[in-house]
This record gives sequence, C-alpha cells and structure tokens, in this order.
Amino acid sequence: MNGSPNSVDALPWPVRRLLDLQEARLPAWMKSEDLSSYYVDTREYYLAHVTSADAAIFAPDEQFSLEEQRLLRNLFALVLRQAMAIRGYNNEHCYEKIVFPEVLVMVSIILCECFPSSTHGHHSSVMFAVSRKPGGDSYECPAIGLRRRAELVVSRICGAAQLDSTYVEPIDDDGSDALADGDAHSDMEGQDGSCFSGFTQYGHPQQLLYSRSPDSQGPTDACVAHSSNIHPLLTSALYHCLSVGTSGPLVGLSYEKTSPTVHAYIAWLEEAVEEGDDLPSPHILPPIPFDLTEPLSALKLALLLHRTSSVHEWSPQTADETLPWRADICARHILDDTPLSHADFSNHETIAIWAQEVYEATVPYHRSVDMEPKKNQPAKRPPPAPRSISSKDDKSKDTRARSQAKVQTAETSNSQLKSTPSAPSGRPTTPKLSNATMQPSQKSAQSEGTSSPVGSVKTVRTFLSASTFVKRKKDLPRPRTQRYFVVRKVVFCDALKGLEGRITVPEASIHGIAPVWFSGDQADLRMCICTEQEHLLTELLEGYARYSTCFVGYMTPAVQPIIQRTLHGIFQVIHAVRLIGPVEAHEDSADEGAPAMVHNEATYRFHWDQLIQTVVERGEIDGVGYRKEAKLRYGEFSAPQTYAAQGGFRSDVFDLYQELLPYAQPGQPGVLPYNWHNEVISDAFAMSEAAAQEEPRSGTADGILYLGIPGVFLDEEVADAMSIWTPAVASDSSKDDDVVDTWSTEESEEQPSPKSYGGSVFSGTPRRPVDPRARAGYQKSFDVAAFTDPKPTRAAARTSSPAAPKGDGPNKGKAKGDSSRARKAFALTLFLPLLVCEFNRLLKGWTEEAATDQERLALVSICTIMRVLNISRFPIFGLVTSGSIGVLSSAWNQVTTTQPTYEGGRTTAHNVIYIADQQATTVDIRNPLDALNVATFIAYVMTEHAARLRQLFESIALDDVDLEYLLDKSLTPLAKAHSLTVKDGHWHKPQSEKQVEARRAATKLEAVAEQSEPG
Repeated sequence: MNGSPNSVDALPWPVRRLLDLQEARLPAWMKSEDLSSYYVDTREYYLAHVTSADAAIFAPDEQFSLEEQRLLRNLFALVLRQAMAIRGYNNEHCYEKIVFPEVLVMVSIILCECFPSSTHGHHSSVMFAVSRKPGGDSYECPAIGLRRRAELVVSRICGAAQLDSTYVEPIDDDGSDALADGDAHSDMEGQDGSCFSGFTQYGHPQQLLYSRSPDSQGPTDACVAHSSNIHPLLTSALYHCLSVGTSGPLVGLSYEKTSPTVHAYIAWLEEAVEEGDDLPSPHILPPIPFDLTEPLSALKLALLLHRTSSVHEWSPQTADETLPWRADICARHILDDTPLSHADFSNHETIAIWAQEVYEATVPYHRSVDMEPKKNQPAKRPPPAPRSISSKDDKSKDTRARSQAKVQTAETSNSQLKSTPSAPSGRPTTPKLSNATMQPSQKSAQSEGTSSPVGSVKTVRTFLSASTFVKRKKDLPRPRTQRYFVVRKVVFCDALKGLEGRITVPEASIHGIAPVWFSGDQADLRMCICTEQEHLLTELLEGYARYSTCFVGYMTPAVQPIIQRTLHGIFQVIHAVRLIGPVEAHEDSADEGAPAMVHNEATYRFHWDQLIQTVVERGEIDGVGYRKEAKLRYGEFSAPQTYAAQGGFRSDVFDLYQELLPYAQPGQPGVLPYNWHNEVISDAFAMSEAAAQEEPRSGTADGILYLGIPGVFLDEEVADAMSIWTPAVASDSSKDDDVVDTWSTEESEEQPSPKSYGGSVFSGTPRRPVDPRARAGYQKSFDVAAFTDPKPTRAAARTSSPAAPKGDGPNKGKAKGDSSRARKAFALTLFLPLLVCEFNRLLKGWTEEAATDQERLALVSICTIMRVLNISRFPIFGLVTSGSIGVLSSAWNQVTTTQPTYEGGRTTAHNVIYIADQQATTVDIRNPLDALNVATFIAYVMTEHAARLRQLFESIALDDVDLEYLLDKSLTPLAKAHSLTVKDGHWHKPQSEKQVEARRAATKLEAVAEQSEPG
C-alpha cells in the first residue's frame, strides 16, 4: 500500500479537488438559529459549540448551492443532538468509555442524507472480499485473511444483489468486539468451516460484498470500517470499481472503539500497471480527522461527502469480469499455469478449493474470548506445490480430486480441533436410566475419568465460548444449553403469572417492566423537547390516549425528573432509527417467496445502546452505570444429589422438576416442559460432571446496567475471587406500518401455543390491559396518585422558551467524594449487574433461541452470585433484541421445597432460578410508546430497584432489612459478604488455566488433610 506522493501537484486532479474540500466552510445561518426551538441542554450546547466558534469557519450563504443548504438544514438539529450523545450528557468524556455505537449512528445519519436510499444501497455490518497484492509470490496467502468486516458500505444501486445480511449465525462473527476491534475475537464470534466451501457463498467473482446472488454490485461511493480494516476495504472497493468499469478516488471513514473522532481516507488507483504486476497499485493519503463531538466538524464531514459525489466523476470503462483481484477466487499459483485463461477462475470448484486453502492457512482455528488456550492452536499448513495441467478433462479431474482431498482434510482438522485426549468431544452412547439419574457406581466411574489423582495423567478442561455453546448443532440430540439449565435447576415461567399455583412473580419485576405515564399537566412535556420533535410527542400522546389501559400508573417522583430530562434524547434515538431505517434485502422465506425487510444488527443495536446510555447519564445516580461489552463470569457446575429410593436411585433435580413441571399426557399444555427436563434427567451422561467440561467459563454481554456498592468486602483477594464483573480502571424515515404494534386495547385469555419449552422469547403476544390489582399494588408501593385513563387530547403548542424540569427528585446523583478515597474503596466494591442486554440483528428460526439462551446464561450467573450473597426473590432483568424488537424479562433465585411423592422420597429445599421470559413484554424501539417504556424501565431500575439492593448491603441489623429478600433470615447480606473467603469464589468457573491448576491443587490438599485426620 503506497502512501502520498511527495508533491500535491503530482496527485491526480480529482484527488487534489478532494483535498481542497477539507478546507470547506459552512453557511453563516448556523450561527443565528432560533434558541427558543431547542431544549435547554441543546441550547447550551449550541451556544458553546456553534455560536462561539471561530468566524473564519463560516461563509456567506450565497456561496452554497440550494442542494447543499437543504442537506445541512436537514442535518443540523440531528447532528447537534447526536454530538451531545457522543460527548455524554454529564459533560465528562472518559477516554476509556466505549463511544463507537454513538459515533456510528452519527456517521449513518450523515451518509443517509448524503446518499439517499433511492439511488444508493446502505449495507451495514457486511463482509467484504479481501484483495490480493498486485504482484508477488504466487504461493503467498494473504496475511489479512479470507474476508473482513465493513461497518457500512454505500454503493450505487445496480441490480438486486442479495447481500448476506440474513446469514443465520446471529451470535457469530458480528458481535460488538468484532465491530469495535476490527477483528472477530469476541464472545459473539465463531465461524463454521463449512461456510467457506461452495460457490453459492461467494456469488459473482467480481463482487465486493459477500452475496447469495450472482448479480453485479454497484460501485462504492463511501465506506466505513474499523481502523484495522479500512485500508483493505478501500483497496478491495477500488479494484471492484475497476472491475465493473468505473474509476476515480474513494473516501473511507475509520473509527476506534473509545474515540469520538473518525478519520477520512482518500484512496485511488494508479492509471498504469507497473511492470511485473497484473493489478494497478493503490494509494491512500494520510487521514483527515473529524471530531464528532463538535457539531461543526460533523457538518463539514457531511459537506465533504456530499461534494465527493460530484468530484468523483466516475469515468466509464469496459468492465473486466475476469479481473483476478479477489484473494478468495484467484489462486495465484494457478496463474503461473499458462494453459489456463482468466475465464477458468470463475470455475466453481476452483473457487471452492482456493477459498478452503486461504481459510485453512489464515484462519486455522476459531478464536474466542480467552475460552481456548493458545497452546491448542494448530500449525499452519504449508501451501500446496504448483501442478501442471495439460487438458480441460485432466483439469476437471484434478480439480475434483483436490476438492475431495480438501474436504477430507478439513473434516480431519475439525475433528482434531474439537476433541481432546481427556474430555469427550461428543455424548457417548450411555444407556438411559429409568430412575432418572445415574447410580453411585456409575458416577464414581465418571469421576475417575475426570479427576486427577496423584501420579495420574492430568485432565485438560475444554471450554467453549458462550456463542459456540448456544449454537444449535445438528449432530447433538439436544441444545447444550438444555442440559446447562436443567442441572442448575432453572425454570422458565410466565412473565406475569409465574407458575400458576406454585410460584408468583415478584412485584418489583412487574412494577419495573410495566409502562408508566407522566403525572401533572401534559402540556409541560413540550418544554422538554426541541421544536422539530413535536411530531413525535404528538404521536406519543395519541398512542397513550389509545392504550392508557396498558399503563400500571404514574411515574414515581424519582423516575419522572429523569425522563423529563431525557425525553429529547429518547426522541433523538427514535428520529435517528427511523431515518437510517431498515436494510432492504430479498430474504428467502419458507412460507412466502415475497421480498422481506431485513433489519441488520448494526442498524439497530447502536440505538439500543444510545437509548440506555442517555437515560443513565441523565439520571446521574451515584454508583449506577452502564457498561458496554462487559465480560461476566459464569457459574460452576454442581453435581446433583442422589439417594436410594424404590429400589433405584433418585436425585434432587428429578424431585424438583417432577413437582414443578410434572408429567402430562400428549396434547396437554404441560407435555413440552416435562419432555424438556426429562430428556436430560433420564440421560446418565448429561447429569454427570463429564458433560460439563465444555461449558463456557465466561461471556461478554453487549451491555450491563450495574450498581457498585463500596465496602461490601473486607479483603481485596476475596473481592477479586467473588466478583462476577469488575470495571477496568483503564480498558484497552420509516413508515407507520413498518413499526410492530406491541399494544392492544382488548383483553384476551388466549395465548399462542408454544413451539418449545425454553425456546425463543420472541413469540409473545401484544401488551394487554393491566390487572387492576397490579395497579393498586404499584400505587401502594410507591405512594403515587391513583391512575385515571385520559381522554384523547393534544397538548398546546409551545409559547415560550423551554426550561429545565422543576425538581430533580429525591434520587438526584450525590456529589462525588474525594478521588483518592474512591480509589482505595474501589478494590472492596461489589459490582452487581441489574440488567443484561444482548443486541442482535433480525433473527430467524433457531437463532432466536440461541440469542435468548445467550442472555439466559448471564441471568443464571447473576442469580447464582445473588444466592451466594444470601439474597432471594430479588429480580434482575434482561433485554434481548432482534433488530428493532426487544423483549424485557426478569430472573431471580428462590428456595422451593418439594415433598416426597413416592416411597423413600425426601423433603428437599431447592435453590431454584426462575426466569420470567415466557409471554414477556415486547417493545419496538421505533415506537414512541415502547421507547418511553424502555426509558422508564431503565430509570426505575436505577432509582427504586438499585436503592433496595443498596439498602440490603448497607443494613447492619436484621430489623433494617426486608426479610423477603433473604435466603437465611438470620443473616444480613453484609454479614454474609464479610464472612466469605477466597474459596467461596469457586461459585464461578475458573477463568484461566492457572485457576484450574490452583483449584485442583487445593482439592488435593483437602483430600490429603482429610486422610491424615485421626479416626
């Protein structure tokens, strides 16, 4: 990759024109906006960042075309508020804070206005083909891999290419780490090797983006990628433009995970091909920075991109459909074979062979978040020797032979990667036991195979990543997560009813998730927004008047001030998500052949992030924060307790499920839950410790809302051992009918028949009217006024400048203490997640269940540490999304006692984890009512719910604690925390091989100590 020539004059004319554009100025009208049209915070930001800007930045309005004026006016207010979101509403920019979601929303807004969807396709979070070098060793594989990810590619509409945005691996290869770091190495990662074979995965040999259609793709006008991917993306895009018959400079934008600045790169190709090369050399100039916390800088970027389209002046050339630029299509060692022509490189089998070679040479194993030891990496296989091919028939035979050899090699390699000498790679054919569990002799035999007595061969534990663990494997009789949840005594229940006659849902769960409304005069709401947002407020008021029966009551005095300060930010998210809109693609449907709208993950996940971050920052609650990409420790496996009964053996797991989810006849509602747990309990191997060897040790949540409680632990080593997560001090416009209607004015007892127990949560019914008893309980708990259903009204138009809402509520953030004192207390602080978020693109089929289970793994882990800290029936919450649709759920741990139902049975107290995500609340972020529901839900968790948890740990005497939340009624959570030792940290799985060795050594010492004790 060549850099800039020594002299600017030596640059091609279109490139020089682009360089001149970086000095472009902005219209003078931007300094004289009507301040009364802005909310108070927006007005202050405007005065600080626009009005006070250097006058040299501005030029007379007459110097700008009408089209440029229209573009900048459409963007101005949106860009101004989005710049506030990137900087943070608490005006404290932290260099370790992850801001790339907000940054990419800003970039998407600008690109959507500069390149309208009527003429351009906006492809987000897509894979692009890597180009090979113009020349070089024919045996050299590209060091940057087979394919890479582009965050956004804007191309001219050309045909109806079907991009692979519906690839049914929602939790693989496109997680937030992959987007942020430019390399797929997150917990959301993992590629099935089978996807790298076959021509259908690659489409037309000259396509830039991976597609399922052979149709040609239009030339790229702009692209966005992580800084590690922007150079290969620009190079590939330039070669693609050349192959389709166009040429000219190209602008690409790069971003970093924690930086609010994007860098613009200008790239172009040499006109002539150098001697010894078969492709023109690319050039990329040093980057031009644009700070997106400064609205004027963002608007200058918009003007640059808009003018770029006129400067490009794409010159039509003859399309070269055989241009061998893609590394995964053109095998360079075959290029040396003179009998072959370029047409042979479109041969399907040749493409498949080359793709497999590159994959095996550059992606030798599936990376994940420290789940697999680095020492297990296979060696890179050497490149194959060139072969001489004499005829077409011989070429065909040779191609097929090598293709079969590649498949055999790949299968052998995969089997070697998946198996280890000590841990079984698959479930052995163990006979099922009718008594629901293995006998002690069998359990002992299993233990001998997994333990490591002195002098024996040491067992190596194999951990899968969480994303790999939740994938549905065709060769497994059941999902891995099914066994995971059963052995940990996890029960799924209705989000409102629980398990009828057995378990009720905690009131805190219902009160937190249910929608609530503003108290007081609704006309005051217009004082909390900007003028151009009034259409969204009107839509919100009309929706509330129609669906008021679905609201549980009015906002609490602590929640309402936060929502008033946040309302303009909530509307900003809705406005942005409607502007960016869904990605259009023709997706295959099993039922209908009609085209469908595909909501790509990258299009919506950033808006979910921004909405939650906005509420948290405007709330300013002491100790409460929102962290993106948080790595959580997962709970360890606990073997079932077995005992003799009825001439056989039973277990506590069997007793629990037999009472909560008893046997049901086929066709009855309880048959699915019964089969779900019985399939696992009746399998001896599934209930053994050996089956837990592949469980993930940790997973990365897309976001967590957490509470930090200082002084909970007395020792730093205990705090480190016990923690489930600790923040690092320094870390590395849409149509109405497109919005899903999640509300209903009619009551209905009918529930859809579940397809499977414990499956996807994306099958809930529309929100129904609230039970009057729930309203009464909410009003009593928070001492709010009785709720009355309103008449359809419209608020009066604003007549004066908006002001800040009156009162900040009793939970206004406390002043921050001395920083040195805070640093000392940090190591002894308990950080507990109260909300876990999993953001995904539009999910289909089994991918909905996989995404749901990924969220459940985190919920189970949080409930487990709550149990260790002596807390019961205290709900924590989950949010899992599919495009713009989200599902709110809750989970808690609770003691459930079962009575003997057969001779020899036992009365047992079980520590059960209940997850209330069946028929749960569904929200659509494009709907103002739903967006408000999410915001009030976040504010409730921050204020009311977090305050309860904080009180539990700050209370010293039992008289000050709500006993309902205690497992052991004689011990406070604080006293329990003070009594913990490092060994209690074994509640979670070992996070490294060093911890595995340490635990194994401690177990041996305990065994030796027990044997040495007298009698």
